[in-house]
Amino acid sequence: MAAVPESSLRRGAEVRCPACLRFKAPHGMCPTCGCGEVPLERHGAARTLLQAGVDRFALAQRVAALEPGQAEWMEQQYAAQWEKAWPLLEDVRRCEEHLLQKGFVEDAVEQLAALIPGGLRLVSPEGGPLEHPETLEGLFAKGASWEVRQLAGLALVHQGKVSQELSYLVRSCLSDDRERIRVETALAVSRWRVFEWIRIGVKGWEQVREIARRAMAQPELTARAAVAWARASRGKELEVDVLFALRQGLEHPDPDVRFECALCLDNEAELLAALGSQDTQKVSRARRVLTTLRSASLFEQLVRRGDAGFVRDVVATLPQEVPDEALEALLSRSEQGPGRLTEALLPLVEGRPFAGWSEAARDRWSYWARVVLPGAPPEVALRLLRWVGEPPVAAGPARVFVEATAETLARAPADVRARSLEDIGFSRFLALAGPQEEPLLNQWAREAESGAPLAQALMTLTSRLQDWQEPPEQAARVLNAVWEGPGRQALLEPLKQAVRDWSGIVGRVVLIDAVWQRFHEHPDERADLLFVFAPWRQELWERQLASPEDAVTRFQAWWHVDPEGFARQADLLMQDAPVDELPRRVQCVLSAAADRVMLQPRTTSLAVFYAAAALANAFRAGADELAPEVERFLEWFPGFERRVQTTPPETTDRAPRRDFLEELHTEVRLMRERLEALREEADRQWQEELRRKVEESRRRDMERQAREAEKAAEESRRKAEEARRVLEAQRAEQAAHLADTLEQTSEPEAATRKLRPRIDSKSIDMEIIFPGKALPTLLDYARLLKTLGLGDPLKALSSAGLDMAGWVAEATAWGQALTGRLELGLRFGELMTAPWE
Repeated sequence: MAAVPESSLRRGAEVRCPACLRFKAPHGMCPTCGCGEVPLERHGAARTLLQAGVDRFALAQRVAALEPGQAEWMEQQYAAQWEKAWPLLEDVRRCEEHLLQKGFVEDAVEQLAALIPGGLRLVSPEGGPLEHPETLEGLFAKGASWEVRQLAGLALVHQGKVSQELSYLVRSCLSDDRERIRVETALAVSRWRVFEWIRIGVKGWEQVREIARRAMAQPELTARAAVAWARASRGKELEVDVLFALRQGLEHPDPDVRFECALCLDNEAELLAALGSQDTQKVSRARRVLTTLRSASLFEQLVRRGDAGFVRDVVATLPQEVPDEALEALLSRSEQGPGRLTEALLPLVEGRPFAGWSEAARDRWSYWARVVLPGAPPEVALRLLRWVGEPPVAAGPARVFVEATAETLARAPADVRARSLEDIGFSRFLALAGPQEEPLLNQWAREAESGAPLAQALMTLTSRLQDWQEPPEQAARVLNAVWEGPGRQALLEPLKQAVRDWSGIVGRVVLIDAVWQRFHEHPDERADLLFVFAPWRQELWERQLASPEDAVTRFQAWWHVDPEGFARQADLLMQDAPVDELPRRVQCVLSAAADRVMLQPRTTSLAVFYAAAALANAFRAGADELAPEVERFLEWFPGFERRVQTTPPETTDRAPRRDFLEELHTEVRLMRERLEALREEADRQWQEELRRKVEESRRRDMERQAREAEKAAEESRRKAEEARRVLEAQRAEQAAHLADTLEQTSEPEAATRKLRPRIDSKSIDMEIIFPGKALPTLLDYARLLKTLGLGDPLKALSSAGLDMAGWVAEATAWGQALTGRLELGLRFGELMTAPWE
C-alpha cells in the first residue's frame, strides 16, 4: 500500500468510497451511492471487483468473502497501477510550484482515482516510453498527459514566456471546464511580463474579465484578479471595487503583487521602490513607466547613476516630443558617465528631424555634441550628423556636429575610419564640410585604407546633393580640396577606379566642369587628370573644342598627355585644316615628332603621316603657295626616317603594329611629282609670257589699225547721216504732197482715204516704209486692203493711184517688209482684225 497516495484514500477523518469515490465516514454504508462498508485496507480489491462488474450494493459482501491471498493479490495489482501513475503526480507537483493557486495535485489525484484500475493508459504523445523532463519547457513539449502539458504551459506564461504554442494553449485553457484552470490562466495572461505580447484576441480578453471578476471573491486572489480585470479592460476606467482592490494590493506582502498593482495604478512610489530589485526586467519596466509619468525622481537617479540600460529604457519610452527635463537628464548623464552612452541615445533621433526640435533643445544638443561627440564611435557621430543635416539645415548646430564628427574620424584608427567612410552619413559630412575639414579630407584620401572609400563617396556626392536639393558646387569644391597638394600619386588609382564605377552618376557635369577648369589652369597636372578622369575624356575634349584657343594651342596642350595618343591628336589637328594654316600646323606636328620619335617611333610615324597626307592633299589640290613648306618637309623627312628605322619600336598594346614609312614615301613621291609639275608649269608659263609679249605687240599694232578704221567708219557714218536727213526731208515733202493730193481727190476717194481702225494708233502705223511709193505706210497698205473688200477693186486701185502692175509690185514689197520685220507683221495682223470706221 506504500505506492498508493494517502490523499487518494483519506481526507481528514473521512475515507473514500470505492464505488462513487466520494469521501464518507469510516464506518457504515455510503450515504451517496448505497455501497456497504469496505475496510480501507481492501479499497484496492473493492475497486478491482467493481471494475470486473460486481454490483456496488453487493460489493461489501464480495470483498468480505474474498480469500486472503486473492484479496492481497488484488491490492498489489491496484498499488502497482498507482506506482506507474506516481511520476505523473510528481510532474504535476513540479508545475504547481510555479503556479499561483494550489490544489492541482489533489485534482490530479481525483482524476487518477477515477481511472485506476483499468482506465489509465500511460503512453507518450509519440507512442513510445513515457518521458518526465525536469524543465518546464520539457514538460510542456513532452509531458505524460495533457494536464501536465497544460500546467507546464501556464507556468511558463507566469515566467514571462510567450510563443504561438503558448498562445494556443492559453486560448484553450480559458474555455476549460475546470474553474481552477480558468482562473490560473486569467492570472497568468495578465502578468506584466506577457500581457502585451500574448495573442488571445478580443474574445479571450472578455473571458479574462469575466473570470477575473469571479476570482476577486477569493481573498487570496483579490489583488491579482483586480490586476487581471484591469489589464483585460484595456485602458477603460476602473470600477470602484477593482480600484479598491488594486490599492489594497499596494500593501500586499508579495513584492510582485505590489509591483503589478503599481503598474496598473501608475503609483510612482512603488515603482521607484522597484528600481532596487535584482530583477532586471522589472527594473526596466519600472523605468519605462516612470518615464511616461515624467518622474523627477527617476530623472535625478538617471543623472546620478544611470547606465546604458537605464538610458535605453528611458529613451525607448519617451515620445517624439521629448520633454525638456528628460532631454536634460539624458544629455547630462552622457556628459558625465563613462563611455558617454552615445549609442544608447541614438533612438532619440529616430522619427523626428533635428529641425523639429525647439531652439533651446537644438542649443542643448549642440553643447552636448561639442563636449561628448568627439570621443564617440565614428558610426555614432555620422548617424547624428546625418540627423542634424536633414534639410532644412540649421547652420550653427550643423557646424558644431561637423567639427565634432571630423575630430571623431581623425581620432579613429585607420581601419575603423575606412569602414566609416562607407557610411551614408559620411556623404552628409562631405556635403556640410567647410574649409576647416579640407586638410583632413586631403590627408585621408592619401591613406591606403581610406583612399578608396573616400573616392567612392566623392563620386556619389553629386547624386546625394541632388536628392537633398542642395547646390552641387559643394562636390566640386571638395574634389578640388582632395586633389590639391603633395602626395597626389597615392590618390590617383583609387580615384580612377571610383570614376570608372560612377562615371555616369547624376550631376556629374559640375565635377567635369571642375576637372576641366583644373586642366585648363594647371598644365603640369594634365597627364594625371586625363589618367584619373579617362571616362570623361570626351566631355573634357568638348570643352576644349568650345574654348577660344586655336587648334595649334589645343594640340600643344593635349598631345603629350592624351591617353589615346599623340597620333590621334595629330589627326585631329590636321583634319579640315585651312590651307593658310597648314604650314603652322605641319611644323607643330614635326616639332612634336622630333621629341617623341625616340620613345614611340611607330606612333610618331603615324602622326607624321597624318601631317604629310594633309600637306600633300592640299598641295596636289592646287595650293601652290605650300611649295616652300613641301620643300622643307622633303628636306626634313630623310633624317626622321633614319631615326624611326634605328629606334626600337614601342611594345604597348595601344601602339601600331608597324611603322608608316611606306605610306610616307607615297606622300613624298606625290609631293615631288607635284613639285616637278610646278617647275614644268613655270617653264611653260615663261614660254607663255614670251608669246604673250609678242602677241601684245601684235595686238597694239592691230589696235592702231582698228583706230584708223574706226575713224574711216565714223566718217562714213557721218555721210550716211547726212543722206538720211536729206531722205527724211524728201519723205516729209512727199507726205505733204500726199495730203494735198488727198484733198483734191473725189469724195468717194476721200472717204476711202479717211477709213480708220477703231483701235489705238501706234507710231509704227504712220512710219514711212516705202518713201515715194503709192502705199508708203502700213496704215495705207491696210486701208487699201480693207477698201478692196468693200466694192470695186479696180476703182479702189485707181483711187490709190495704182494699176494692176503697180499693185503687184506694191504688194510684193509689203509682203517682204512684213516678213522681214516681226513687229511690222504683228501690227499688220492687229489692223486687219480690228473693226474700221
